[in-house]
Amino acid sequence: MTPRSGPVDTLERAAPPVGGVSVAILRLEVRRLLRNRRTIVLAVAMPVILFLVFGRDAAYVHQSAGRGNMTASEMISIALFGAVFAAATGGAMVTIERTLGWSRQPRVTPLASSAYIVIKMLTSLALAAGAVGAVYVVGALTHQVAMPADLWITTGLCVWIGSLLFSALGLFWVY
Repeated sequence: MTPRSGPVDTLERAAPPVGGVSVAILRLEVRRLLRNRRTIVLAVAMPVILFLVFGRDAAYVHQSAGRGNMTASEMISIALFGAVFAAATGGAMVTIERTLGWSRQPRVTPLASSAYIVIKMLTSLALAAGAVGAVYVVGALTHQVAMPADLWITTGLCVWIGSLLFSALGLFWVY
């Protein structure tokens, strides 16, 4: 006999590992984010358009700025703008979820509140990675950005990781 007699309470469930953060939930959130066309246009396409309009000035192509030309500096700046905008947009999406009442649904699951916030931050970082990647791909395709290969990778990672702060700031504004 067990020390406890009677039926097992169905509300007593073990907490999921890592508070409920899983690749499956993250994949669902990113897919849901990618379905929002307005967000994709503003967060990914707008920085690309800005780079094509402002970053490709012929006078900047041959001017040197450290280890790259001025177009490289413009590309990095516009990618940073895109990453910051995309990361902060993650917080705005939480506002919409709260308005629609969706934020109550995860509370009835064993998903921890901190895990929910981590998932939202990772989702906004995925959007920021898309913004940085899109600007860098267009910068590479225009053949006007002169920068060593190591700086392409280093600056891209720095811009992307730096947007983590703005992801947290966007969520802070919401809560």
